Amino acid sequence: MALLASLGVAAMAQERSEVVAGWTLADPATAVDNGSNTVAQISKTASGVTVTYVTFAKGEGGSVSTDFPATKSCRDQWFGARLVFDDPAVKPADVVRREIHDAFLKFAAKCGAAPVTEAALMAGFGEAFAAANARDVVDAAARKATE
Repeated sequence: MALLASLGVAAMAQERSEVVAGWTLADPATAVDNGSNTVAQISKTASGVTVTYVTFAKGEGGSVSTDFPATKSCRDQWFGARLVFDDPAVKPADVVRREIHDAFLKFAAKCGAAPVTEAALMAGFGEAFAAANARDVVDAAARKATE
């Protein structure tokens, strides 16, 4: 039984990656090794703009970043936030979407139009976000079984 538990932890440490609705869903291979509570990451790049969302274990929150490439009027721009989902009335996907929307607004105010529309970049986000959170639930069960 101990061997199976060890194998379960080792399996969780291996990176899994797949494409969900145009987004890359992965879990960092180092999450178990470095004590991080990072469970899954979704990311998508279009026309040089990259959005990345990382979940924290047990649905406690995550972090989101939106990276814009340099334009004629601006250097590279990065907008990010660490999020805590402690209000059950708030839908986490809505909070993440709002942060990304705010990043597009800030970029536009400072640099002009982004090289890709927010709608085009965000296509498939709901499905990818749900898949990342589902992975969190499965991995939480696997972690509990190895304790």
